Amino acid sequence: MKLSIIIALYNTEKYIEKCIRSVYVANTMSIEEFEVLVINDGSKDNSETIVKRLQNEFANLQLITKENGGQSTARNIGFKKARGKFLFCLDSDDSLNAKVLINALEYAIHTELDMLPIFFQRFDENGIKLNEKRDNYPLLHIPITGPEFLCKYVISGSMWRYLYKTSIVHENNLYLTEGIYHEDEEFIVKFLSYSTRIAYQRHYVYNHIVRGDSTVNKKERKHRIKLLNDLLVVVENLSIHRTLFLKDSFEYRGISKKLEQLIITIFLRLKNEGFEYKDVQFFIDRLISLGLYPIKIENLGVKFKMAALIFNKTVLNKIFYR
Repeated sequence: MKLSIIIALYNTEKYIEKCIRSVYVANTMSIEEFEVLVINDGSKDNSETIVKRLQNEFANLQLITKENGGQSTARNIGFKKARGKFLFCLDSDDSLNAKVLINALEYAIHTELDMLPIFFQRFDENGIKLNEKRDNYPLLHIPITGPEFLCKYVISGSMWRYLYKTSIVHENNLYLTEGIYHEDEEFIVKFLSYSTRIAYQRHYVYNHIVRGDSTVNKKERKHRIKLLNDLLVVVENLSIHRTLFLKDSFEYRGISKKLEQLIITIFLRLKNEGFEYKDVQFFIDRLISLGLYPIKIENLGVKFKMAALIFNKTVLNKIFYR
């Protein structure tokens, strides 16, 4: 089997049929060559009924229902059950271009890749195309290693941005940290650290819907604090993962670069969301306990170095977060 498509489903009755049908439109693979695993994470709307109806049309569409535990728990079930050579995570409110996905898959197989980033476009809930963001990856015709990729580029942290070789997930026991947000940032960096071949051809596979009620757009203070705390969990987990590699290795340097980006991101978010110095001090204390403060910027550019200079000084922090 070539491909396992994993869809974590939770209360998206408005989108799920379009999402699933997009997998099959213009898809020239036989049903023996791919599988679609829908993991219903305790939906309380009509989502499950819609999937059951679609199972009458698509013989390789599987539905697994579980109690609600979060998107990462659903995806982890999909990872464990995946039988395809590659796996791909499709969000239940998004859609894909199946013909291009097949082209990307065949390219990944032919080129013997471990990981293949795909290209995407963004739409609002009415289907209107949003302005394209600058692609953070250049075309990469000759494969390089995942650790080199980590060192060269700013890594996109969305699960759906990549095709993953399933054997790397299983052999290295790579699963998403459950109960937190930003878990995809951690998973992708870990996956890259074990990858030996990655290239990029900008296959336009994915249609991403930007929803006003999405997790990243929630404004409640309690929720924003959790997002920041979860970023700290990711920082801690990646810091531990980094110790598996030699300090002069591409793996260590690439993970260090990501850690530096995440730590600066935490401080900037604290400012942008109006937190005060007393809140910032809590995060500083956590980073000190992890041995990650004062912030060391060794793998990023001048702007990040200047930010680190500010965030490393108590007096400047008190002024910055006034």
